[in-house]
Amino acid sequence: ATFRDFGLGLAIGWAPCSASSAKAAVPAPTAPGETPAAPTGHAVLVGHGRVGSRIAEALTAAHVPLLVIEDDETNVEALKARGIAAIIGVAGEEATLEQLNLPAAKWLISAIPDPFEAGNLIERARKANPSIRVMARAHSDAEVAYLKGLGAELVVMGEDEIAQRIIKDVLPLG
Repeated sequence: ATFRDFGLGLAIGWAPCSASSAKAAVPAPTAPGETPAAPTGHAVLVGHGRVGSRIAEALTAAHVPLLVIEDDETNVEALKARGIAAIIGVAGEEATLEQLNLPAAKWLISAIPDPFEAGNLIERARKANPSIRVMARAHSDAEVAYLKGLGAELVVMGEDEIAQRIIKDVLPLG
């Protein structure tokens, strides 16, 4: 599956970039004790579970500069082994936020199921970078409204996407 297979290409303003520009945008891992350079022009992906891993795969294949925040150390180490910039931590914690360079990020993608943690991050990202494109996932209409109210432009509820895909197949246009 590719990024466009999920129908996300236009939704997040996808534009391909070369592998060399992606590598330049998200710095290479540093040695222990070194301070890594801040990424720029990148997507910040929060969570690398069932949803986030699919997003990460598509963005990486499209050479979109990517920085993943994940609270599972095993996932973080696996991402780093594949050459994907990853930070272990909770997205809303100050120590984690300082490593994201939100003022220079193009996208914030929250793939975590907790709307309150996502909402906290969205508010802080908006303050740090008013032009960042914010996307999130939700599990109810109330969560959609909550996250949009905090500044997310796109909030995807799985049930809506599943229903739309089935409807499209049953009621084809033309």
